[in-house]
Amino acid sequence: MMDFFASIFGPETEPMMKVYWGVALFASVVFVIQMIMTFVGFDADATTDTDFDADGFHIFTIKGLISFLLGFGWTGVLLRQNIENPIILGAVAVAVGVAFLFLILFIMRQVMKLSVDNSFKLEQSVGLVGSVYLRIPSARKACGKLQLSVNGTIHELEALTDGHELPTGSRAKVMSVIDDHTVLVEQA
Repeated sequence: MMDFFASIFGPETEPMMKVYWGVALFASVVFVIQMIMTFVGFDADATTDTDFDADGFHIFTIKGLISFLLGFGWTGVLLRQNIENPIILGAVAVAVGVAFLFLILFIMRQVMKLSVDNSFKLEQSVGLVGSVYLRIPSARKACGKLQLSVNGTIHELEALTDGHELPTGSRAKVMSVIDDHTVLVEQA
């Protein structure tokens, strides 16, 4: 192992190769640590976002920086034998680093699309028809119960009506939301 480090950081190694190797090794170690922390459940980017973002996704984060450094460092190391001009090699390494950055951004966007907010909001029930579970007395005398399917989930709602009494088992359409727990219905 010491021979390996001596060969890449020794005096005969050109300075830019030392930079590429240093960046590649550092970024690889941090990347592995990030992956372990992610799988354990600790998100290393929780408080490191900056104000510059693209479509709500922060570009300049620790993960983005490490992605850039991985692409930059390993491109410099792997293409040094093929690209003799150090300026062209540097430009290619930066381009690959930027590509890695946007690849991570793209992957994060796709992952975020998988998260779905399935929390129920009473406003979603307006216009839907359900079944009266407990009779709903006429003229808002008392609350009854309405069972309703919203997004594939059955919800039991407190319900009032302005019209005639709605007996158990009848169909009722939600007309509006009265408060945080109650809806106004009419016979469907």
